[in-house]
Amino acid sequence: MSCPPTFSDGHGIHKLTKVMVYDGPVCMKASLVPEYKKSKEVWVLDTLRDPSVVCAYEKIPHYIVLNAKGAAYCERTTAPVQVKCMP
Repeated sequence: MSCPPTFSDGHGIHKLTKVMVYDGPVCMKASLVPEYKKSKEVWVLDTLRDPSVVCAYEKIPHYIVLNAKGAAYCERTTAPVQVKCMP
């Protein structure tokens, strides 16, 4: 599972800029803090939980929420910005 690298809103194409990972539904507001490893941010997840990943894009208030159920970790790289969650 990964965040799309761009988002089109009909007015332009926007690049992925920020990612937030939550330990459950976003409405519970339980955001997780990543570990920093070299040029990556890594979130270690509990595979028994149902985490959510929020993908935010430049210059727009829109975002995408992905269900990361079954993922053991998610990682974000910076050049270019990419996010993927793996079992």
